[in-house]
Amino acid sequence: MTATGKWNVVIESPLGQQRREMTLEAGSDSFTGSVTGPDGTNAISGLVVGDKLTWSDKITSPMPLTLYFEAAVSGDEMSGVVKLGIFGKAKLAATRAR
Repeated sequence: MTATGKWNVVIESPLGQQRREMTLEAGSDSFTGSVTGPDGTNAISGLVVGDKLTWSDKITSPMPLTLYFEAAVSGDEMSGVVKLGIFGKAKLAATRAR
């Protein structure tokens, strides 16, 4: 199943649930897209290996930080982890928007 489409993302951060909307256009080995959240919209790009996606995203709120994502797509769901720098890791879950 392709990751192409719109996704509703929830990150279980130390500060509580962080919600984002993500739009992806995936090819065979890479993808591009955007993520929209409380700090605006950011362009993202990453790698596709089988059902797994990896990418990074720079945020400014609640503080400047680069987040590193690893997620697997299974049908209309995505799950994985977000590396939060010195703050450890958080779980990521996403569902395809209809």
